[in-house]
Amino acid sequence: MSEIKTEYLSTLINNQSLEGMKQLNINELDLITVLVSTCLGLELAKLTPDNEKIAQLNKLNGTIILMKTELKSIESN
Repeated sequence: MSEIKTEYLSTLINNQSLEGMKQLNINELDLITVLVSTCLGLELAKLTPDNEKIAQLNKLNGTIILMKTELKSIESN
């Protein structure tokens, strides 16, 4: 998780993801998290799950959690 956090924070510093964050709100990020989690559950339910896909979905979930945290701090200011 620390690698994801470091990568995400560096993009924030470079303003690479601020535009995307301005276009999404917490409720939309929650919905995206549900969809990603559903995909993850379906992948895990397979007889031979794709470990690479599972890792990508977990990374995406981690990124969304960090985005939600950052949005909450922006909204509270």
